[in-house]
Amino acid sequence: MHYADSYRLHPTEAQQETLDSYRDTCRHLYNHALNQFEKIPDSGGALNQRVRLVCDQLPNLKDWWNDLTDLDSTVAQAAIMRIEDTLTTQTKRGQCRESQLGGTQQIQELHIRAV
Repeated sequence: MHYADSYRLHPTEAQQETLDSYRDTCRHLYNHALNQFEKIPDSGGALNQRVRLVCDQLPNLKDWWNDLTDLDSTVAQAAIMRIEDTLTTQTKRGQCRESQLGGTQQIQELHIRAV
């Protein structure tokens, strides 16, 4: 088995502020994407298809959301794709049924809180 290397970071204060800004932007993006995901009806396709519909809106978001231009596109896409991972994991754990994946009550529990 291949394990990923891990390194402890000791950022300067300026670097820490930049990292905090990126983290907050990813958190806001995830919550915004989750809100958009809630608006897509279950008939909009499978879970993966509905998440990708939200991900496809990313270029338009960059037009008015200036903080997104500082993020690498792959980071922003990964933040949105976490919706699928989270819902899939909860389904496997029995915390929600497949029919609940678009439900407002279950989705509200997924919003990331500020650290």
